[in-house]
Amino acid sequence: MAGSHACACTASRRWTGRARAAPSFSTSQRWKTARTSLRRTTSTSASLPRREPGNDWAIIALAQPGIIKKIEVDTAHFKGNYPDRCSFQAARVTGGTDSSLVTQAMFWPVLLGEQKLQLDKQHYYESELAALGPVTHVRFNIIPDGGVSRVRLWGTLA
Repeated sequence: MAGSHACACTASRRWTGRARAAPSFSTSQRWKTARTSLRRTTSTSASLPRREPGNDWAIIALAQPGIIKKIEVDTAHFKGNYPDRCSFQAARVTGGTDSSLVTQAMFWPVLLGEQKLQLDKQHYYESELAALGPVTHVRFNIIPDGGVSRVRLWGTLA
């Protein structure tokens, strides 16, 4: 849905583009998480990955309330650091701030249960979606973390 935007996420490297309805691709629209960082060991000079607990997520505010009919999760160009799984939650939210959404979103109903992802591939989901009715916000969960090139949502206006 054109005009949608990410309003909150876990990573310190935020989603760096606006959600788009039309097909497009640029490095500025990718989301790469920052939960895994490098640390130096005391015994050697090698760097080892350090992972914080939990999973990464982003909350997307839709431009208008709608019924989600189809989802695309694109891991194009992510061959070694794509997420293992993803899921979506959604709700119709009225009022509140972006920061209040973070707490609320943990309890939203599941739109799409956990789905296994593959490297460098477009994943489409239609029949797997729960019928939640009109929603205004979607929480995209990637488990545990990784890179995603694009998330697209199709639906009908409510």
